[in-house]
Order: sequence, then C-alpha cells, then structure tokens
Amino acid sequence: MIRRLVPTAVSLFALPVPPRVAAQATPIAVPAVERIAPDLELSRIIAAVAGSDGRICVLDDLELRLHCLRADGSLLWSFGRKGEGPGEWTSIYRLGIGPNNVVTVLGFGVQVHQVSADGKFLRQARLPGSFGQPGAVIAISPDTFAISGTFHQRGALRPTTIHLFAFVGDSIAHIRSFGALPAHTDPEQLSMLPAGFVSMTARRTFLHARVLPNIVVEYDMAGKLVRKVTSTIVPFDPSKQTLITKSQSRVTYQTVKPPVGSNRIGSAREYRPGSWWVFRTTVGVGQFFDVVDPATNRWLAPKPLPAWEASLGVFAEDRRGGYFLATTTCDDEPCLVRFKSGPYFAGVR
Repeated sequence: MIRRLVPTAVSLFALPVPPRVAAQATPIAVPAVERIAPDLELSRIIAAVAGSDGRICVLDDLELRLHCLRADGSLLWSFGRKGEGPGEWTSIYRLGIGPNNVVTVLGFGVQVHQVSADGKFLRQARLPGSFGQPGAVIAISPDTFAISGTFHQRGALRPTTIHLFAFVGDSIAHIRSFGALPAHTDPEQLSMLPAGFVSMTARRTFLHARVLPNIVVEYDMAGKLVRKVTSTIVPFDPSKQTLITKSQSRVTYQTVKPPVGSNRIGSAREYRPGSWWVFRTTVGVGQFFDVVDPATNRWLAPKPLPAWEASLGVFAEDRRGGYFLATTTCDDEPCLVRFKSGPYFAGVR
C-alpha cells in the first residue's frame, strides 16, 4: 500500500485548534494522550466506532478499507476493496457497530454493507433513498439500524434527521423518520447541511445534538420526544460555513472557516445514567466536554480535552479500560489515540 500523508478527516467531530486550554474551564489534571496501533497504516480516517468487547473499527475512505482492532490496538482483521460486487465498495462514509460486533457500513448516499464480527462479508443492499450529509450510523439489532442526516426519498427531502431502516430479505425497508432538522431558508443549503450527530443511550433512546439553537434532544425508538435541553453557549451558524456559488452550468460549494472564538457543537453522548457529554470546539481556544444534567437542565463548567497539536475527534469511551478513544493526526499522519477518562469524572455526578 502506498502511504499517503493526508490530514485526518474529523469534520464530523471538530475543527483543528491550537494547543491551548480555555481559562473558562474547570481546572482538572488534563491527562496525557497515548497513541495506539502505531503500525496501522492509514491514509484518512473518515469514521470510527468501538464495539462491545472494546474493539475499535475505523474506515479509511481513501484506501476503501475497514480495519478492526482489539482493545489493545493489535489488528483483528481488515476488509474491503474497490468494486461493485459483494464485499466491495466505491465509497465508504460512516459505520456503526452492534452489540454482536457486526459492522454496518454506509457507502456515500445509498449503499449499506454488513460485515461479521470476524471480518466476513454478510450482505449489502441499497437504501430506498439517498443521504446528502449522513451524520452517524447506529446499529440497533442484526437487522435494524438508524442513520442521521438529510434523507431524500422519491425526489423529496424528508424534514427530519433520524431515519430507521431494516434489512428485509435482499432489500432495505424504511421504517420511520423523526427528529426536527435545523430551520433553514435555503433548501439547497439545507440539503447539504449536517443535521447534527445522533447517538444511543443505555436505555435505547436517541440523543440528537442540534445547532442553532444549541439543543440536545432525546427521542424514544418510536420517535416520541422524551426531553430536550438548551445550552447558553452560542454556536457558529452552520448556514454560514458553506458558500454556494451558482452559475448556469454548475453549483459550487466552498467551506468557510469559522472565526476565532466561535463554537462548533459535535456529538452528544451519555456518559453515565442521567448525564450527557456535549463535545464542543471553540475555534482558536480549545476543545471541551460540556456536561449537562438533563433532568434539571443544569450545565456544569466545561472540561478541557488534552491540548494536543491537532484536533481530537472523540468517538467512544472504553469504560472497562477507563479511556476516551479519539482520532487525530500524529506526525502528519492519521492515527488513533486514547486518554484517561478518570480525571473527567472527579466531582461530577
């Protein structure tokens, strides 16, 4: 494999920031960052998840490979190659992993693939529609999964952000959609706008991190609103992050860099029953965990992530090992790292 020195893609989680910590954060003993799987050659990390046994699975969308590692970082198996047949793909974008460690991979737009816990091809099928900007894949059962993002079906945009699907024989059926999209006046820009990250709690509800306003919303599996909390932190307006230039022959989308001091909201995750993390980047300042008690809508003081020289895309917590797992850049190459979670729990409910 030719080794390409390509910056790690962590746009799902955060933006690059200088290695400084904001004075507003609660002082804690910020842990050191430790690289794992240093021998794994990656061209770009587009998504990563952790399994029930501590395994880590990552997508390299340039090499079109899925790698799954043991909890200690040693390689379990690698899967995938370019093509259109079983076990092949032309693009890969997001992945989810079920309790049985079966991996569900979304090829950009329409194709869904499943790979067994031991790295064998299981099945693939086309979605009954397409996604503009998928945010996350959540494996619910061996046959059912959810995808967040802007979903187009029969030429129309569904005005919701969480979409449930099920494998039925050799095809995929749409079950239901729910969860409001952020309001937007330009339908073209809304179509390409990330709808916000979605994760699942221990009691099998969905957490949806929305921007403008900065809200975390919880839904049950049927799509019923359970509760929502709103942060006072003002995020960067996502409608301003893309400059659209139109001509008679084409439409050009250009990413605009947020100004220093603006906030980018990433994922919301449950870290223990009754409390959530909200992952945030303050451009030019640092990266933070904002902690919220959804029962009282009480937001605690933010806690800074380690001041790493590149952005840390936190994607999971290894609770048995006591680590947060993240994607980042090490010596100009995409890599996986971890840092102790213990300091973040001191003094927090």
